[in-house]
Formats: sequence, C-alpha cells, structure tokens
Amino acid sequence: MIIYFSMLILTTTMTYFLNRKRKTATIRIRVGQYNLLSIGGIDRGGFLPVFGILAFFSAVREGIGVDYESYMNHILMIQQGAPHHYMEIGFKKTVKLLELITAEPRFVIIVAGVVTTWLFVRAIWEQSSNPVLSIFLFLSWGYYFFTFNTVRNFWALAIVMYAIRFIKEGKKIQFVLFVLVAATFHKSALSCLPIYFISDFQWKKFYYPILGGGILAALFLKDFLRSAVFYFYPRYEGSVYDIGRVSYLNIVKALLVIALCVLYYKRVEQSRENRLYFHLNVLALALYVGMYWIPEISRIGFYLNTTSLFLVPNILNNVENDQNKKSLKIAVYLFSIILFYLLCRRFYGSTLQLLPYRTWIF
Repeated sequence: MIIYFSMLILTTTMTYFLNRKRKTATIRIRVGQYNLLSIGGIDRGGFLPVFGILAFFSAVREGIGVDYESYMNHILMIQQGAPHHYMEIGFKKTVKLLELITAEPRFVIIVAGVVTTWLFVRAIWEQSSNPVLSIFLFLSWGYYFFTFNTVRNFWALAIVMYAIRFIKEGKKIQFVLFVLVAATFHKSALSCLPIYFISDFQWKKFYYPILGGGILAALFLKDFLRSAVFYFYPRYEGSVYDIGRVSYLNIVKALLVIALCVLYYKRVEQSRENRLYFHLNVLALALYVGMYWIPEISRIGFYLNTTSLFLVPNILNNVENDQNKKSLKIAVYLFSIILFYLLCRRFYGSTLQLLPYRTWIF
C-alpha cells in the first residue's frame, strides 16, 4: 500500500510543479519574451515525467491484476494461431506484430501498459482545466490501477478519453474513427457512439424523470431483460462474472459528482463540455443502479464515469466565491484520500489482485 500512496504523492506533486512551469512559459510568450523552448513543445510535452513514472510501474509489474496470468495464456494462444480466438482483431494483430520483436508474452503487457498510460496522461495534460487535480483523481479514484486489470478494456477506454477532444471541437467524424479503433481492442467501446452523442446535446428537464422511470423498469423487468442479454451473450450466464453485485463505489462517486454539478448547475448549462460530462455521469448512475445485474456492467460504466477526471476540476475552477472554492477542494481531496485508502485495502482481494505489488525486475 505504501508504494501506491508514494506514487499518488509523487505524481501529484510533479504535476503541480510541471503545470506551474507550463503557465510560466505561456506568460513569457504573451508579454513578448521570445523563448524557443517554450514555443517548441515544452507545453505539450510537460506531462512526460509523470507519464514515465506511471508507465514504469505499469510495465514492470508481474502477476499484478486479476487477469494477468490469463492474458499471458491468451497471448501465447494468439501467437500459436489458435483458431476462433474470441479477442478482438486489433489486439490480436498487435500481439502478432509485437511477436516480430520478441515472442515473450510479457512484452505485450508492457506495451499495453505504456500506451494506455500515455493516452490517459496526455489526455489529462491537454484537456483538463486542472491537471493536478485530474492526476490526483486518476490515481486516488482507482482508474490508473484498474488499467492493470482488463487490459483490453482500459486500452480502449484510454483511446476514447483521448478522443473526447474531438466531440468538444465538433469533429464528430474523427471521434467516430477513434472509437472504431478502440473497438478493435474491446468491442464495449462501440457503446460510446450512441451514448456520447445523446449526452452531447441539451436535455430537456422532463428527460430526467423519464430516465428515472427507465431505471425502475429495468429493475422490475430484470428477469426478462436478463434473458434477452444472455440470448446474445450466452457464455456470460452462470459464469464467474454473473454475480449480480451492486457497485456501491461507482454509485457513490456518481452521486457525489452529480451533487456537485447540481450545486453549480449554471456552470454545467453554460458549457457544452461540462454538459456532456454531466450527462455521462447521470447515465453512469442509471446504469449502475438499474442494470447492476448485467455481468461486467462496469466495462460500459467506465466510459461514462471516467469523465469525472475532467468534470470535477471544471466545476471547482468556476466557483466564484474563493472561500467556497477552497472548502470544496479540501473536501474533494479528503474524500479522495479516504477513498484511495479503502480501495487499497480492497486491492489485496482475489477479485482485484493489485496488491502486494510485484515486479519481474527483482
């Protein structure tokens, strides 16, 4: 647990000083003090030290993550040309491509960890209004450590998080193309196409009670809907994933984020970006409450609630009263530290296997 808390403190502190350096470089340009280094990319590449730390711990892990060993076996099967292997074409092609360098299956895990981390950290650095807080949430809310599990799912999620910029810029075709690429690593990414576009436009007030009714209907019609889901995905029925467990953690996170947005709803309404993130978190809450019985529903939910990394800093930065802003930031940091401690205790469990940390270096 100490190593994870150390990573949290180190990366957050580094992001703070790197972000201050970035702001200083920007000020110099604005007042006309020509500086080739600041113009030449120090702003865009400032995230590299933080990326290096997180990528290193992701790359050198061994046996960390509940499906680490199963991925090693799947990679070997793909390398040996196992027919009708169920994993997506993008991941299989990546395995075959990396095999040209080395047949060591661990190398695929290394590359996946590095690429996934790079996409997340760069997305935060370039898109967040407060990279320091976003990096802190990225670790303390568990998203970084969950990349050690479900490797393909989080690779796809990282691509989608990086591609959100295109929705904000009105470049929907580019967003669709990135999602299609993500789907070649995990087909769950396809759910982003309808959900993100629905979330992008302005909702009427009566949409929310309709959504509430949908949640109740999903709960009352659970048995019927389960039959429909398992008709398309029969291998999940009765499997280790079919446990019907309610994700209280994700529900609490969604409720707190939504409460913060409701408190400063004007900031949500006035920004297309915030509105998109807010709607996605509302849908995440609906998903975790109404459809908890769908196996591995978190695979979809992560595409929705990970946007809190951008939404929470946006809302806090726009709080006009300095005292309220300071109090809210303290509350967010305290809640996140407590949450991180509780998560770390769960990381020892057999369903996560993220602690104790082990590495193949030693």
